[in-house]
Amino acid sequence: MIKKLNTKGLLLVVLVSLVAVLGFTIRARADLTTSEADLNVDGYAYEINPDDAGKLWISDFGAGEVWGLNPTSGDYEIYPVGGYPSDARQAGGWLWWADGLSNLLGRVSTSDFSFTQWEVPDVAGFYGTNVDDLGRLYAADVLNPNLYRLDPASDELCNFTLPGLGASSYVLRNGGYLWLADGYSSLLMRLQISNNSLTSWSLPEGSSPFGMAVDGSGNLWYADQGISELARLNPTTNQLTRFAMPSGDSPEMVAVQSDFVWYTEGNLASIGRLDPLIAEHTITTLSFQNQTLDPSCDSISSSSTGTLTVSTGEMSWGDTSYPTIRNNGGWRIYQMPEDSFPWGITVPELGYLVDSGRQKLVRFTAVFPPLTLTYLPIITK
Repeated sequence: MIKKLNTKGLLLVVLVSLVAVLGFTIRARADLTTSEADLNVDGYAYEINPDDAGKLWISDFGAGEVWGLNPTSGDYEIYPVGGYPSDARQAGGWLWWADGLSNLLGRVSTSDFSFTQWEVPDVAGFYGTNVDDLGRLYAADVLNPNLYRLDPASDELCNFTLPGLGASSYVLRNGGYLWLADGYSSLLMRLQISNNSLTSWSLPEGSSPFGMAVDGSGNLWYADQGISELARLNPTTNQLTRFAMPSGDSPEMVAVQSDFVWYTEGNLASIGRLDPLIAEHTITTLSFQNQTLDPSCDSISSSSTGTLTVSTGEMSWGDTSYPTIRNNGGWRIYQMPEDSFPWGITVPELGYLVDSGRQKLVRFTAVFPPLTLTYLPIITK
């Protein structure tokens, strides 16, 4: 005999089943799944730069070290470069670094660990660095609007005097261009490497651009510490799209992953992700100026050479998670432990960030799986 189907009971079973499945899925995705590994407890690490092969290079300002991490195997090397390395990156078999509290620039071979250092006159310290296709190092003066280019092949040092009054704190390379952020003068600048032509954009009053990243369309994203925003500049149309921070605090660094922008916020010990297609924003058009820079160049000799003793090891990861404190309006924000101070961040498929407050390297899942529904069979008698 066939019994009549109880549609109300069936609907209740379906709803309960879906709530159970979706509830589990939502809870599992509410927090940011992370793993943490220890860096030098006596250091103060903050920058992290991937090289072309995907290896990560971590500058430890406080410990005088640069770490090179293979994210696949977890193996690392520690280069004891000394001083206060502010921004290190590997290119062409050389690890370059700049000293944040002195006039030293240096590089070390990643094969035989031989190193060379140069002293740059009239510089109190460097911050942002980058390397072009010819193996020349660019380093920004930490106090003055000067960009230096060191060519080790010709022993030549060139000084570019930039517009504005302050330092170009961060240097980003994208193709044949260098992007520079002047937080003192509310300026963004783009230098064409081949001919030294410079375009500078005047930002809204009070702006202090810092961390930068370029998306797949060639737009520049930056963290504005002065007016608490993430912003996107289209260098073709000069259009600036601005996203006010929901926390009202100052972002540090940014990284672009597909259609999203990740950022760190040190003072609030948080990490966040912006969906620019959803979040509220304002749009303005910036004024700009074009000029050609004429650098002053001179010969430079190395101040010291030698060989570093590099130590090796394997990262030991411990799993944890960061709770969600906001997930609406195009913003996902996660709370790190209270004594954290997240700084540098990079987001390939797995994300990595440096927590200088607790001296941790953090990795996290930057790509979330799509939400799927599970259909459960319902058996009636």
